[in-house]
Amino acid sequence: MMVKSLTMRNFRRFRDGSLELGEGINVVKGPNESGKSTLVQAMLAALFWKADAGRKEVRESVTWGESEGFVLELAGEADGRDFRLVKDFAEKKAHLVWGDLDTHDHARIEEAVREWLGVGSEASYRSTVAIRQDEVAAIAAGGDELGRCLHAAMTGSDGGEAAPEAVKS
Repeated sequence: MMVKSLTMRNFRRFRDGSLELGEGINVVKGPNESGKSTLVQAMLAALFWKADAGRKEVRESVTWGESEGFVLELAGEADGRDFRLVKDFAEKKAHLVWGDLDTHDHARIEEAVREWLGVGSEASYRSTVAIRQDEVAAIAAGGDELGRCLHAAMTGSDGGEAAPEAVKS
């Protein structure tokens, strides 16, 4: 699965925002409170949150001052077919178009996402897609175990350039 774009409306600090992603590893860098964690949270919400759920996390993610919910859209490719996933938390609707599949069924959408990712939960996915700033600092400071894990993830092997050098570059 490759996500090519994320579009957000009324999600936390983003009244209207979008992010284009490239192939491979994408790095989001910026000062504190610039929205880095919000981008990760939006990706998780688009993939895993149920659009018809009324959970606290959903209510707290609506942009301050907005009365309606938020809308998230992912576009990309999975299993060789383009997809477009829209979750409208204001209308409590979801829509997935993926190859010949065109559905509003929440259960079928969840099934497709699990198929694409190979993981069944937000927690499993979260542990593989983002590295927090404190973890990067530990790598830069020589945090060996995390450095080896990141290095293996970045290069696909245990040999080659050291992870701290990769982080610096």
